[in-house]
Amino acid sequence: DGRDSAAVVNNGSKGAAATSGGASSKPSSTAPQIALPLNRFWQDVPTMSLAGSLPQDASEAVLIHLKVGSQYLAATGAPVDPSRGADDKEEQRYLKCEKPAAGDAGKLGYRTAMTFRVELVGESSPKVDLAPVDRLVAFKFRLKSESTGGYITVGGLFQRYCLVASAADPESATTFQFVPRRVKPDGEGPQGAGGEGAFAAGDPPPPPPLDQSGMDPSMTPEASMEKLRARQLLVALQVVDGPKAGHYCRVRPDGYVNVAPPVSQQAAKGQLSEDDRATPLLSVELLVPLQSYEITFHSTALGLIVSKTHPLRVVRFKDVGGDVAPAAELSGRVGIGDVLVSADGVDLLNCSRKEAVDVITSTRPITIGFRVATANDNLTTVSTPTKGPNNGDTGLTPS
Repeated sequence: DGRDSAAVVNNGSKGAAATSGGASSKPSSTAPQIALPLNRFWQDVPTMSLAGSLPQDASEAVLIHLKVGSQYLAATGAPVDPSRGADDKEEQRYLKCEKPAAGDAGKLGYRTAMTFRVELVGESSPKVDLAPVDRLVAFKFRLKSESTGGYITVGGLFQRYCLVASAADPESATTFQFVPRRVKPDGEGPQGAGGEGAFAAGDPPPPPPLDQSGMDPSMTPEASMEKLRARQLLVALQVVDGPKAGHYCRVRPDGYVNVAPPVSQQAAKGQLSEDDRATPLLSVELLVPLQSYEITFHSTALGLIVSKTHPLRVVRFKDVGGDVAPAAELSGRVGIGDVLVSADGVDLLNCSRKEAVDVITSTRPITIGFRVATANDNLTTVSTPTKGPNNGDTGLTPS
């Protein structure tokens, strides 16, 4: 219906429909249900394009979601506070699989906790003359939580080797790599090294046996397309350094993410099944690079706290009560430091701060234009919803 248009679920997504309780045909056990991106600001990245979508030098950062079926890896816990010293290290900031967040009127979207910043390890990305799959394997990176501000690392024995978003600096972070699937056509078993008929992740799979109608008789058309999509998108996340080097990230039955060694020599080489529960495969959503964007809001409370200075900048998201996520946060696009530049066509940069706030709080629905913050804006990341004092900053809710 267009409400909070950036946060509307794509109804073509089987995964999203299942999450929201929608009816769908029974999925095939060999066709993983991967949710489509929840709005236009995020896009799935095929394996063959993944290396080119990640940071190309140490100064660049890219924002991603890591998706397991229709759920997203999310960081739990409060932002990292180095001033607390040892007390802060006791804060548990585990990574856990979570369903999309629900907003006003039941619309689904993202929480900031689901967003991770990818930082290249090394001065430059792998050479472009490598084959796409080989280049992806050669790509080493760190992950930083946008909600806690902490780098991802592998916890110790007492943390059951779970991933935690607690490292205060990049030197303490775990280095990861994406491992593309390397398999043979259906029914021919695992790929041997260089085996005949083998194909690498991202290559078009060989056609299955067809009946007279031209369809795979063992699967519905929807399941066949979903399986093809899975082959194009799925990768594993592997630890590169430290005592758990070579281990794969996996999801425990309680939803928390830890690491474990490959279950076989084949798995160590990337010969991973689509439905291997020991090494769940991920898909990657990329935040589409933009310099500016617009979002139409219907919700009374935007869930935004803006700066007490002009121009209005996003300071943080505001808890709107209950289990409802802030409308602005649901988009996954609005970032800390982004500038509010227009509202229903009114230029907010060439009016007073009071006039700008009055325009934004005067009516719903309202279309707000934003300018993306840049690295030169010298911003402090405080992105988690808060109920505390706002130090003079202003919430945007009609009176």
